[in-house]
Amino acid sequence: RGSFSSWNADDRLRFAWACDHYALVANLQGEHRFKVADEGWRAETDWGAETPEGSFVLPFDASAKRLIAVGAPMSAKFAGTSRFRLTMNAANTPPSLSATACPAAPAGTPQKLYLRGTPNNWTVLEDFAFQYSCDAYYLNVKLTGAHSFKVGDKDWTAATTLGAPSAAGAGRAASNTPHKLVRGSEGSNQDVSYTFSGDHTIRLDLSTTPPTLSIGPKSFADAKEVSVSDPVALSLRFDSRSLSHRQPFGAVPAGSTVQFAIEAAVDVAKGVSAMHLVLENRQLEGNQEVLAYTPAARIPMQRQALPDGRERFVATHAFGPIGVMGYWFEAEINGKKFAYQNNGDPVFWTREKGTGGLGDVAEISGSSESIERIRRYRITAFDPQFKTPAWAADAVYYYVFPDRFRNGNLKNDPQPGRDKYQNHTVELHKRWNEPPFKPGSGDGSDAHFNNDFFGGDLQGLIDKLDYLKSTGANALYLTPVFQAASNHKYDAGDFLKIDRSFGTNADFTRLTREAKKRGIRVVVDTSFNHVGADSPYFDRFSNFNPDPKKGGAFLGGKMNPASPYASWFTFDATQTEPNKQFKGWVGIADLPELNKNDPSWRNYAYGAPNSVTRTWLKRGASGWRMDVAPWVPDSFWREWRKVVKATDPEAITIAETWFDASKHLAGDMFDSTMNYVFRNTVLEFANGGNAAELYRNLEHLREAYPPQALHALMNLLSG
Repeated sequence: RGSFSSWNADDRLRFAWACDHYALVANLQGEHRFKVADEGWRAETDWGAETPEGSFVLPFDASAKRLIAVGAPMSAKFAGTSRFRLTMNAANTPPSLSATACPAAPAGTPQKLYLRGTPNNWTVLEDFAFQYSCDAYYLNVKLTGAHSFKVGDKDWTAATTLGAPSAAGAGRAASNTPHKLVRGSEGSNQDVSYTFSGDHTIRLDLSTTPPTLSIGPKSFADAKEVSVSDPVALSLRFDSRSLSHRQPFGAVPAGSTVQFAIEAAVDVAKGVSAMHLVLENRQLEGNQEVLAYTPAARIPMQRQALPDGRERFVATHAFGPIGVMGYWFEAEINGKKFAYQNNGDPVFWTREKGTGGLGDVAEISGSSESIERIRRYRITAFDPQFKTPAWAADAVYYYVFPDRFRNGNLKNDPQPGRDKYQNHTVELHKRWNEPPFKPGSGDGSDAHFNNDFFGGDLQGLIDKLDYLKSTGANALYLTPVFQAASNHKYDAGDFLKIDRSFGTNADFTRLTREAKKRGIRVVVDTSFNHVGADSPYFDRFSNFNPDPKKGGAFLGGKMNPASPYASWFTFDATQTEPNKQFKGWVGIADLPELNKNDPSWRNYAYGAPNSVTRTWLKRGASGWRMDVAPWVPDSFWREWRKVVKATDPEAITIAETWFDASKHLAGDMFDSTMNYVFRNTVLEFANGGNAAELYRNLEHLREAYPPQALHALMNLLSG
């Protein structure tokens, strides 16, 4: 407290406990007088200099100066960021204070860097964001067991994707030892691995060459970790799954009015001077790269007395239009503001923490950073007309990778020397049960990935439909069967043709017809986000039409503006390196990313009478599972859904969305999602996880998803 804060207690200048001392990093300018004190200026915690006022000047070095109770103000001339260290020392011994001038953050560093790895399923989570503090970037974590990770920004930008050198054994970090890192822009790197045992601090130093990372006992004073001690604030209670606190339960039809009530305990309720329900519009784009909340409503809550002497605060809100909103409660208590927010439980694969139910309280200031840190409860408002196919709730899927199910027709097997994978030949396994080839392993295969085949096909599926029915399956989910160069077929070559190694278009129609006779539906899979570099649409390897006016957009490895598909892709003519002349999905050159806003592509994908979407539904498919759905714009999916339902109202639409898919299940995009949150919950439990903690993931889905979507989920344990 000093002349820089009008001697007031400023949250931005609050010390935080750091293992064995209090620490503070603050940006101050000019000459100031100051002391160390609590909020109440109590004599026993009013510390200053031993010498008379003005005669003690604190130097910017590590030498500690002894403080005394009700001492004289100290003075110093500040010129930027400084780190203060307050050591309490032994009982009956005066505390000591030191200060150190801090260097500036390295130039060109992005606003936020994250630890991304097994602790958070490689997603961007705010709890794993590094903070620059004085001389390096710091992150406190509480982890146990072995973990692997890298450091990166939200977009995995190469220059700030930091990992261990690629040499064998270089990935394992040692305690309290600087571990050298390699930037992705400088070459390949591998995951860093470390075995944790509780609270740790990770220190990232970008000022060195190469950058280094150190892991040791918790030592960083994170101001965000300051705990709440006010008994009034701690008495607040809201449970989003209790009908006495929120009614009705869960996702609601758009236009529904929801009542909210938060309670305070009997002995301290009079300390709450005001309570507001804060509602915000949630923006989520892409694979969670964009996550933001903007104000929607701030509703005063009405005070009510409860029979047992407690008090509760009540407000209502009508939700509409469809979408996901966030909400929390702002309490004014003894002149301070607190947020009652969602709990800190992680949700598998999901950037936002909080599984609903009981929350917790945090003190907030007026800063945007303070508001940004609030963990919102979420509520989904869905289309009142939203219907999922009646059969979906009882669907038991048999998940098929066609090349490996059964070889029913030896004549259509891929042939080395005849069939090509890009500008190479293919490989065919001679023994059905041998493992897939792995280039560089000494197994006798060539140097290329994804070009080895076993010969499975649609005829093999048709031959075994009675067996499949006997397993209890009533739906087949096929990974892509359309023409493509690779064995996995997610690098689409021709969306309108069955790959010849799987059979013909007529074979597909026969499969769906025979399956239907046995009460089995067939769901197909593809990506409308990208195609293959080895496709007639792109044709990087000159395997299709050589006529520039009919050929691919990157014919023979060169941009072809005359191509009818040129507008489907994003090119950069200023680049000279071919791999940089077009946008590959997440940087993968083999998967050119489609321009999903291009009218011509949208027409081909779903708009035209003979579009991809309509064609396969008419040929007997019972629905679509769409790969990497979050990378495709919402407007695309909204238009696409209308086409699907107009063609076959009972066709199912399934999104591959690993994280909380609430946004996609409001009735305007998808019926279902591949339930990876369920998958990880079950697998973690089977691996010895705590059931009471893990089950909250499933309760979150029950609360977040509309019931018709919840019961139509594709619940998988692998894949």
